[in-house]
Amino acid sequence: HGRAEEYYQRALAADPNGVYNLSNYSGFLLAQGRDQEGLSMLRTVLGNQELSECLDLALECWFYLFAHGTRDRCQEALKNLKELLSSGERSLGWNLKPNVERARHQGHPDIEWLEKLAAVITGNTDIDSLNDWPDWQNA
Repeated sequence: HGRAEEYYQRALAADPNGVYNLSNYSGFLLAQGRDQEGLSMLRTVLGNQELSECLDLALECWFYLFAHGTRDRCQEALKNLKELLSSGERSLGWNLKPNVERARHQGHPDIEWLEKLAAVITGNTDIDSLNDWPDWQNA
């Protein structure tokens, strides 16, 4: 992890406003339990207009917010996730497991659905697997 963080910091030094650098590093920090740093960086990414051109990346960012954010932000994240996934957006092959495991460790109230959501995002499961989730239905 130390080596990965070094590379993230180098990437940010080269391009401090790059949405890919910021989003990937925020996901890394959140998976490490460094919520304050990760969520702060994630807010920066979610407020960046460039994200609207990188929908697979936006999908990952909204997932990170749903997995690690405050309960009031989870509804906003889920709404955006549903919109992106329903339009066919995916982040194929991306590894969301460290974030799912961290969310489990932190006692995420919807951990089973979070796992299914991660599987849909990465292309391993059909979106219909979320249909029985009341929060998904209401998003």
